Amino acid sequence: MKTTKEDFELAAKNKKEVRFGKSTTYDVDNQKDDQKKVIDEKDISDGRDEIEKVRQQMEDEERKQLDAIKKMDEWRAK
Repeated sequence: MKTTKEDFELAAKNKKEVRFGKSTTYDVDNQKDDQKKVIDEKDISDGRDEIEKVRQQMEDEERKQLDAIKKMDEWRAK
């Protein structure tokens, strides 16, 4: 199933969010529905790729470290 432009417009009109979930790839070559083999699963819940997620995680960690250093400097200045 593909999310279309109309889906996003309808969601915006109804003030609802469009969320993504998990992408599952199956091996379906000449197999019945109950015999499909899962090849790959990928979480696409927030729509970002892995590089963006890692970059955000690193920025968050850096911000926490800088806050800790700032608090330590303030404590030493007292």
